[in-house]
Amino acid sequence: MKVKVGQWVRNSNGLIDNVKRIIVHNKLGEYLDCGDRGIFEYLNLDLKVANDPRELIEVGDLVKDKTKRGSVLEINRIDINSLGARLLYSFGTPILFGNITEIWTKTSENAFTRQWRKENE
Repeated sequence: MKVKVGQWVRNSNGLIDNVKRIIVHNKLGEYLDCGDRGIFEYLNLDLKVANDPRELIEVGDLVKDKTKRGSVLEINRIDINSLGARLLYSFGTPILFGNITEIWTKTSENAFTRQWRKENE
């Protein structure tokens, strides 16, 4: 998997972050610099990669929907339509990608932490 600067990554712990730069070290391999979150070795991580952080949402994540008075909703189903687009649902209510302004993922302590917030929302 080739990760590019500017893309978003999600690791197996639910951490979602933007890649600021890629560091190549002759002996240690390649690392992702994700700014505030630190530097992560990525060759040995189980990463999902996307151009938009909303593409990394998984079942169980919480999202804030700007059209539902800023309600925080749990994603409990994700479908793929005939065109290959991901459709998100919160207990029967469809959630549009463009309306999502924040994403929270579950931590190992069964709490939620905000992973992404859309600027100017």
